[in-house]
Amino acid sequence: MSVPRRVRKGTLCRLLGLRPSNLEYWIGEGLVDVAAPDGYTEPQALQVAVLVALTDHMPLQSARACWPALRRDLSDRIVSGDWFVVVEVDGSHARLVFEANQVLDASSHGRPVRVIRLDTYLERVYAALQVSRSRAGPRRGRRSKAIQGR
Repeated sequence: MSVPRRVRKGTLCRLLGLRPSNLEYWIGEGLVDVAAPDGYTEPQALQVAVLVALTDHMPLQSARACWPALRRDLSDRIVSGDWFVVVEVDGSHARLVFEANQVLDASSHGRPVRVIRLDTYLERVYAALQVSRSRAGPRRGRRSKAIQGR
């Protein structure tokens, strides 16, 4: 059984350009989960990245209105291809879409929408997860003299 990849809170905040105090506020408001002592799991880190993307493009109050539906959509998703959030300008509705042609379908009902491309946010999360995985692996290199028995 493989160990789930995790990313520490500080690393996630730094890579996403998020102030740790904002993340703490979101945790207090129940928008994101509290990290385990060894960090955020992959799905939790993706949720934080999507919430950062939303708040980069709209006020938190607007993002908060559409966040519960997006958060549900994010659970158990495998990241592949392009990810977009299509949000009605008033923030009343949002959808995750996974291909560029779905963006047009999601916005075809005549109301103005905001399209947020998530690839740069998700790339940052996966970079952090890869770093945490490589640090967790066995260390190679020179052993100390005490370990070598000299």
